[in-house]
Amino acid sequence: MIHKNVHNHHCINFNHCMNVDDLSSLGSLQLCKWSNENCQDGSECCSQGCERAHEGTSSRCLQSGLRGPCYADFHCQEYLQCGTHYHCCSPFWGVCTQKADCCDPDHVCRSEKGFYYRLCLGPVVNSGMSTFDCVVLCKAVFLCLVISCCAFFRL
Repeated sequence: MIHKNVHNHHCINFNHCMNVDDLSSLGSLQLCKWSNENCQDGSECCSQGCERAHEGTSSRCLQSGLRGPCYADFHCQEYLQCGTHYHCCSPFWGVCTQKADCCDPDHVCRSEKGFYYRLCLGPVVNSGMSTFDCVVLCKAVFLCLVISCCAFFRL
């Protein structure tokens, strides 16, 4: 059951409060338990994972993985952030498999030289110059420099 308090926060079981204007953005989060809450099995947890860390302790819900539900960064697995749509996402230089995995909508999920996995990075900026164009430009600049030096020193 969701309750509304005086500060326009929507609370799940009075223990979980979110400052949201639209309850539809909560989706399936209304009936699940967050990471580190007691659980019997994964179906109770927002992350769908329930695990007992040590003998003698009770089972607890696990943190959400990529694209899993959250309302704060600590509900997401290490190296992930809670995005604006309450799903765990990859920050800048974070691992991804598709553009939707990136927290920043301006980032793209792409390969980078030296990495075996894809990362959330800014889009590749194409200067429009080919390697051949760069070589020709460098030669022209060098030639102008030589001519200027010859004229200056009257060689």
